[in-house]
Amino acid sequence: MNDKRVVVTGIGVISPIGCGLAAFRKNLFAGTCGIREARDIDLSELPCNKAGEVVDFNPKDFIPRKNIRYLDRVTLFAVSAAVLAMKDAGLDIGKANAARGTVLGSMYSGWSSISSFREVMETDRLKRVSPALFPNTVLNAPASQVAIELGNQGPCTSVNTGFSSGADAIALGCDYLKEGKAEIVIAGGAEELNKWIAGSLVKNSLSHHRDVSDMYRVFSSDRKGIIPGEGACMVVLETREQALERQAKVYCEILGGFTGTSAADSYSYALTMEADMATVVQKALESSGVVKSEVDYICAEGNGTRTGDLAEAGAISRVFKNESPWVSSIKPMIGHTSGAAGAFNAAACCLAIRHGRLPPTIYYGEDPEIRLRIVADRAKKANVQKAVSNAFSTGGNTTTIVFGGMD
Repeated sequence: MNDKRVVVTGIGVISPIGCGLAAFRKNLFAGTCGIREARDIDLSELPCNKAGEVVDFNPKDFIPRKNIRYLDRVTLFAVSAAVLAMKDAGLDIGKANAARGTVLGSMYSGWSSISSFREVMETDRLKRVSPALFPNTVLNAPASQVAIELGNQGPCTSVNTGFSSGADAIALGCDYLKEGKAEIVIAGGAEELNKWIAGSLVKNSLSHHRDVSDMYRVFSSDRKGIIPGEGACMVVLETREQALERQAKVYCEILGGFTGTSAADSYSYALTMEADMATVVQKALESSGVVKSEVDYICAEGNGTRTGDLAEAGAISRVFKNESPWVSSIKPMIGHTSGAAGAFNAAACCLAIRHGRLPPTIYYGEDPEIRLRIVADRAKKANVQKAVSNAFSTGGNTTTIVFGGMD
């Protein structure tokens, strides 16, 4: 049995509620909404004209200018968040290091670059295709650029498992450490937003929010569906032994987790999906050596669709019975960040454990079909020793990670 213990020593965030951990943490616990009518993204043809858009973002604040010109938006998010996470962990950046790995999850990656490439090709203007555009069209571009910028020469892996991508990247990073494939891993998720990505959600789950008073409501009877978001969240993972040896700041320990795939219809979240979600949560607790009564908080997938909310709430109720921990969803603050969502949820758990506060589910309205202890409207003070992060995706990918305070 592998006895290596993995801890989180750095967090880097580029988000609709702040670029940098301090701003993100402050606004997360303040219940600040980063969702507004889209400013730089054209959503005029879609039923939802709102988004969790990253504003006031200048990549020059995080990345040397010479490296910015040819990178697309999702990669700029990923690299900036990774640089911030490494600095937060007190680690050097840019120096070649074969013992450091990179794992990055993204559901869409560089769709804007892919679309631009296609538009040029369709008009038979191959000679006008910029040679700098092609590298951004490959799915491993964000992960590769993170590794290049940080000097990571260990394993470099891209993960695409839908909405679970960011969570699965963190889980895989833990595996690399436990298997001795790396001494430090930077892991997480990144996603940019554009009209093509928002448009891909229209038929199934995109909200119909066009009135200024419409908010992103989760676990609420008056929900209207998903409001998309963007950004990046990266965490630094290392073994507990190494972190203590170098006297690093430790947010929490990753106690375990589990990943499964449901055979249910991709978008129905029917009863079988609820059962499969419950199985993943239960197995994650078992792998962590944590009993349900020890869990203080769950950062839920909470995507704001009726089928999704009911399936997840039902899964939590199956596992915890009438002893539900406190539950919240941070998506009404930042939007659904697709492949980065699981990483943002993981960061919320880390911050809840370290700071003893639970982020709220803003704009919450009760749903009689959901019987959970929801952290509503305002952050809640709590002694959080064990926290659970859920990432449930269309297509059946389901991942739960369990976090614990340092003993």
